[in-house]
Amino acid sequence: MQPGSDFDRFEDSFIEFSERIVLECDCGEKIVLLGMEDDWSDREDAFECECGRKVTLTDRADDEVASVRRLLRRDRANTA
Repeated sequence: MQPGSDFDRFEDSFIEFSERIVLECDCGEKIVLLGMEDDWSDREDAFECECGRKVTLTDRADDEVASVRRLLRRDRANTA
């Protein structure tokens, strides 16, 4: 690789983070927040999903909760 290449310029641009929070919208879209929960908990407004819905820290996508949400969505789709 030649000095001054794109890789050399961006090599030091990586940021380490100590935690990752994954939020999941009802539509299935996920929003990933980097950093500690305390960094985001002071935020009063919600994050907007691409579908337009509001997503907050209470919409965490841990494995168990995500599985239940998928089952509920499937059930709603089958009854509609």
